[in-house]
Amino acid sequence: VPAAGDGELGLAWLDLATGDFMAGSSTVDALSADLARIRPQEIVVDRDDAQVLGLLEAAYPPSLGAARPAVAKIGAEQFASGRYLAADADPAAELDPAADADPATESGPAAADAAYRVDTEHLVLAASELSAGEQRAARALLGYVQGTQLGLLPPLQPPRRYAQAGHMRMGAATIQSLELVRPITGGDARSAPTLLTELDSTRTSAGARLLAERLTAPSTSLDIIEQRLDLVEFFCTQPRVRSRIHEQLESVGDVERAVNKLSLNCGGPHDLLAIAGALRQVAKIKRTLRDHLKSSEAPRLRTAARKRTLAEAPSDRPVSEVVHDKARALQALAPLARAISAAIRDDAERDPRAFGFLKRDCCAAVTRLHADLAHKERERAQLQERWQLAHACASLRLDSIPALGHFVEVSKRDAVRLDGLGEFRMIQSLKSKVRFEHAEWTYLLSEIELLRGRIQTEELRVFEELRDRVLAASTAIRTNSRVLAALDVAIASAAMAAARQYTRPRLSAAPTQPHCIENGRHPVVEAQLLAANRQYVANDCAFDAQSRVLLLTGPNMGGKSTYLRQIALTSVLAQIGCFVPADRAHLHIVDAIYS
Repeated sequence: VPAAGDGELGLAWLDLATGDFMAGSSTVDALSADLARIRPQEIVVDRDDAQVLGLLEAAYPPSLGAARPAVAKIGAEQFASGRYLAADADPAAELDPAADADPATESGPAAADAAYRVDTEHLVLAASELSAGEQRAARALLGYVQGTQLGLLPPLQPPRRYAQAGHMRMGAATIQSLELVRPITGGDARSAPTLLTELDSTRTSAGARLLAERLTAPSTSLDIIEQRLDLVEFFCTQPRVRSRIHEQLESVGDVERAVNKLSLNCGGPHDLLAIAGALRQVAKIKRTLRDHLKSSEAPRLRTAARKRTLAEAPSDRPVSEVVHDKARALQALAPLARAISAAIRDDAERDPRAFGFLKRDCCAAVTRLHADLAHKERERAQLQERWQLAHACASLRLDSIPALGHFVEVSKRDAVRLDGLGEFRMIQSLKSKVRFEHAEWTYLLSEIELLRGRIQTEELRVFEELRDRVLAASTAIRTNSRVLAALDVAIASAAMAAARQYTRPRLSAAPTQPHCIENGRHPVVEAQLLAANRQYVANDCAFDAQSRVLLLTGPNMGGKSTYLRQIALTSVLAQIGCFVPADRAHLHIVDAIYS
C-alpha cells in the first residue's frame, strides 16, 4: 500500500502454513525486487490503486503465464479498514441470511468483527516499530485472510519488521539472471540446475525453506554471516557429527505446518505423531552436540576467517560457541513427546474422527471401553457360530453396512433353511446372497455401536487434550524448528564444501578493503562439468581502492557472462553463510547486485 505521499510503499506478508507474519517498506523502484524475494502465491491490493496495479503488471507480465501469482483486488473501504468479507467480492452473498446470524452462533459479521479485534490486538503490540504504511498493509492483509479463511487462523505473533538494511538487495532480473532459485529459461526449479538445486541437500522442509529464503535475501550483517560460517566450519571439521545429525534430521517432519494445522482444527493424529517424532529427534540432536562438545576430543577451533578485516587479528571466540548456542536453544519437551507416543498408535488414521487411533492402554477409560467392546465382539462371534450350527448354515455371517444397517447374511442355497423361521425376517435378496433381520443381533449390534461411539468420544477428548498441550508449547516447537532448519542448512553447506573443496571466505565490512578471489569457480557450471567428467577453468578476481572497475572483452560464448555471474555468486554464497568455490576469497560485504 502507498504510504503518506512520501514515495514509500507498505508491505505485509503472511505464510499461513507456518504462521510467519512480516511487514516492511518498499519503494516504487524496489517493489519488483521485494516481490522477487518474498515470492508470494497471492497478492492483495486495493482495486482502485492504479499505481500499485501498474507496478504489479510490470513485475509479473503476462508472458510469465502460470508463474504469475494470483491478485485479489478488494474495495478501497475494506482495504483501508482491514475488514474484508466474502460479500465484498460477491454481491449476491449479501443476501445470505447467515449474514445476520446471532453472535452467539459464532457466525456472521459480529463474529467476524470479534475475530478481527483479537488479531488487531496483536498488530497494536507491534505498532511502535511499524510505519503507518506497514500497519495499513498488515491490517488489510489480516482482514482479507480472516474473510477468506472464515476466521480460521493459525496463532499469529505480531508482525515482525523486515529491515532491508540488513539484507543484500537484488531485483527480480538479478535473481533470475543468477539462477538462484529458478532457471533463467523459466519454469520449475527442477527443470534445470540452479544454485538452490546444487546447494539443497537439506533433510527437512523447514531447512529447504530457510535456504531458499537466504538465497533471495543474503545478509549484510557481518556478525550474522560469521556465526553461520562458524556453524558450517564446525560441521566441515567434524564429519562424524555431521553425518550423525544428518541422519537424525531425516525423520523430522514439517512441524511448523503440523502445529498450524492443529491450531486451525485441520490436523489429525498423524500431525501429533510428526511433532512427537521431531521432539525425539531434537533430544537426540541436542545430546549429540553436547556429547561432542563435552568430549576431550572436541577441538577449540579458532577461525582465520573471523578476521573482521584483512589486517585484524582473529577473535578469541571459538567456533564451537555457536554450536553451544544452538544446543542450548533446542528444547526436547520430553514429557509432551512421551504423552503423544504413549497415546497414539503409529499407524493412526489422519482423521481424528476415525475409530481406534489411540492405543488401548493409553488411559484407564479407553482400556475399560475396549475391554467391554472385546467382550461384545466375542458374544457376536459366539452368536454367529451358534446359529451356523443350529441351522446348518456354514455361510451365515453377522454384518452391517451404513445403507442397510444390521443383517444376517447367508448364501442363496442356505436361505431356505431360514425362510420358514419366524425369528428371521428377510430384508434383501441379491444374486447370490440373502439378508435377514433378527432381534437378538439387532440388540447386540446396538450395544457394540454404543461402545464404539463412547470410545470415539473418549479418543476425541484425549486428542484435544494433546492438541491443546502442543499449542501451549507451540513457541518452543517453532523455535526448535528454526534451530533444526539452521543446522540442516549448515550441514548441507558443509557437505557441499567438503565434496567440492570450497573454502571459508574472509569478510570485511569496510568497502575500501580489497575484494579478491583466487581460483574462483561458478558453482552450478562446475557441477555440470564435473558430471560430464570435465574440469572448470578457475579464474581470479581482484578489486581494491585503486582498481574498482574491471573491463571484460572477448568473443561471443567466451565465458564473459559466466565470469560475471561467478563473481556475484561468490558474494551471494558468502553472505548467506556458505563456503565459496575458490582457493581463497577475501571479500567485503556487498549491499546490492544489479543486472
